Amino acid sequence: MTDLTRSNLLLASRWRRLAATFIDATLVPAVTIFLVMILDVAEQAEDFVDQWWAVHVVAIAVCSYLALNGYTLYQNSSASRPSFINQQQTAPMSFCAFPFGN
Repeated sequence: MTDLTRSNLLLASRWRRLAATFIDATLVPAVTIFLVMILDVAEQAEDFVDQWWAVHVVAIAVCSYLALNGYTLYQNSSASRPSFINQQQTAPMSFCAFPFGN
């Protein structure tokens, strides 16, 4: 029996996950566009000369996703972690950093 079945973890239904996906698909771009306009990432025509503005927009999109979902991802990830991850891991004395010996 796995740790997930012993912890009585109830997974969301398909429709609930689909609704959450639609909510994320609307909120994340809205927050990203709002932050792009506030931070003036692509304000002038010279901003489009190189491709760094796209990197900035993607970084802002990742940050907006984490801002919207980060707390719940952190809180719920600790409940679904197997119990062996929470234990202290120690390496044996004969541990070798190289895969084929020294």
